[in-house]
Amino acid sequence: MNFLKHKVKIVIIFSLICGILGAYFYYIETRKSHYESFTEENVAENITKVTFSEHIISHLTVADVDNDGITEIIFGTWEGSIVIFDPKSLKVEWQYKVDSLHMEGNAVADLNGDGFLDVVACGWGSLSRVIALNSRDHSVLWEMNIDDKLERPPIIADINNDGILEVLVCGSYERIYCIGGFNGTVIWSKSLRGYLNVELINVYHPCTVVDVNNDGILDIMLVSTIQNETFLGIKYYIMAIDGKTGELIYAKNIKLAQVIVVGDLNNDETPEIIITYVGGVLLLNSNFSVIQNITLPGQFPDIEGVAIGDINNDGLNEIIVTTFDFHVFAINYYGEILWCSKLEWPPWLTHPILADINDDGILDVIVVGFHHLFYALNGIDGSLIMKYNTSERLPNTPCAADLDGDGLIEIAFASEQSLYILQTNGTKYFWYSFMGDCRNCGNAMMLVDPFFNPFT
Repeated sequence: MNFLKHKVKIVIIFSLICGILGAYFYYIETRKSHYESFTEENVAENITKVTFSEHIISHLTVADVDNDGITEIIFGTWEGSIVIFDPKSLKVEWQYKVDSLHMEGNAVADLNGDGFLDVVACGWGSLSRVIALNSRDHSVLWEMNIDDKLERPPIIADINNDGILEVLVCGSYERIYCIGGFNGTVIWSKSLRGYLNVELINVYHPCTVVDVNNDGILDIMLVSTIQNETFLGIKYYIMAIDGKTGELIYAKNIKLAQVIVVGDLNNDETPEIIITYVGGVLLLNSNFSVIQNITLPGQFPDIEGVAIGDINNDGLNEIIVTTFDFHVFAINYYGEILWCSKLEWPPWLTHPILADINDDGILDVIVVGFHHLFYALNGIDGSLIMKYNTSERLPNTPCAADLDGDGLIEIAFASEQSLYILQTNGTKYFWYSFMGDCRNCGNAMMLVDPFFNPFT
């Protein structure tokens, strides 16, 4: 009799497991078949929209900051909030408000070694501030006022190779700071104007970190515009700064330089430096020698967005750039333009991201911008996979991750007051926003956090 009862229990449990597995695979297949042919209607059916009372002004960062198994979305608002949003319950999990500040950049890492990913945010207003928040109890780990405008995300990395994470923040006009991640102590601080002995300097885009002189120390690279009495007009400089001392290593005038990104394009385990300028792309080796100078066609190819990844499965990383004259270009290591796609509106102020949204094994290029449209382009030839009209401006760079734990990725993107989550049937993504911005702070080679490697 007992044997019979046990047998019945086993059959029931086995049936339940089969039922659950069957339902799961049915859901996956249904979701996949839904994306065999993209239309405006079936895209809309798979987009969730959440509207907020405050205005989203930062990029989106995704990470499981509280170890609950759910990947949260982190963003900053014009009204001064750092928001941690649960994409599964579609509710704000917690937030931290700083009055009179505009929270425009954030990054995530375990600063104090408690196993929780802490949130570091930069805000500007009458006085700028960098704040480190403990994700475990939502308290302030440390904070520091900075007499400069902090409009870019912080960089978190072991910059000086001491085994401890540092936080790098760069102001728009005055100073650059290297801060101890554990306690907020300033390790070094340098005048941006003092590097080049100029009266006025502006830093518009996020810095990037890379060991440019092979001394085992991560160096900081940035693009600045400068003005001085000795010359008329504006000059554009790329600068490399020693991560350990803050001293200037290298500076070069490059006409109309815009964005610096770092990545290994040819698989030689050494980084290449990609510098965009109005009209083209410069590819340098780590000694700053020019490998390629690629001129882009177009009336006004002002390049705002950059990403790196293997979009055609040839084993080499390509460069993807978006321009203000409505184009997206894919360029290889040899300086060849692989394809060019023209959009209806320019993807201004945002960067592309890479994710396989239709499960064909190819990284697609995801582009949004100050216009209303969300685009997905095929990585092989740049052909349109889908577009979606939100009827809202999209000034914030999107991100890709498995947000709901079903093994398939979602794309999160934001307008000024709404967060959109697109379900896809893909599983492959690259250019993770884990470190704080869509370009992984410009370095596609670096392991950002000791607890997580987004590139495995």
